[in-house]
Amino acid sequence: MPDSSLSPAAKSAISFYSTTLKEQLRLYNGKEYQEYILPFDEGHPYFIQTNFNKGTINYDGNTYSDVSILYNLVTDEVIILNASQVLKIQLLKERIKAFSVLGHTFLHLEPDTGLTKNITSGFYDILTVGKTSLLARRTKNIQTYTKQKLELKVFEKDHFYLKKNNTYIQIRGKKSLLEQFDDKKKEIQQYIKQNNLNYRRAAENFMIKTTEYYNQLTK
Repeated sequence: MPDSSLSPAAKSAISFYSTTLKEQLRLYNGKEYQEYILPFDEGHPYFIQTNFNKGTINYDGNTYSDVSILYNLVTDEVIILNASQVLKIQLLKERIKAFSVLGHTFLHLEPDTGLTKNITSGFYDILTVGKTSLLARRTKNIQTYTKQKLELKVFEKDHFYLKKNNTYIQIRGKKSLLEQFDDKKKEIQQYIKQNNLNYRRAAENFMIKTTEYYNQLTK
């Protein structure tokens, strides 16, 4: 039975705390993250940094802010710290709609027979948003070498996709990118020259800038 001696303000505070606690418990729904046993001789498995950073995540239909997030690019798994900031929890991937960390927003996509048939299941870094959007699939893999001792090295590879006309198209190089902008070919070429954009020196920046400009031209 409710305590009739409690003031309306106290009852409201208790109700708010109980609701908030239940929502937070939904976030901590996963399994304990297993650390790597051996050290890495070159690179690391995580996105940009090896430490946790504050971010936002949409999990199981709810959005949570100020969450300590670590993103493993080898396994494509999202790890968070629990409320006490001690236990590392690997979230259930299928329940994550999106998350933001270190200035990047990742969207969870699944392949199907329609719009997303050209992609693989996983998280995609949203680089530009517009009539035509650019996304990156960030991946890493661990390779082992045996010389005088066992060495573990981590290598990174990014895969880029355009979302255009309700279809995802993989961009395999400068040529395949510019082919998607063929209806504005002259304007795009002038923009590249005027802004001294170089695909070989900075491929990702080249793709972002040209996609953003193409969106301006096709508003």
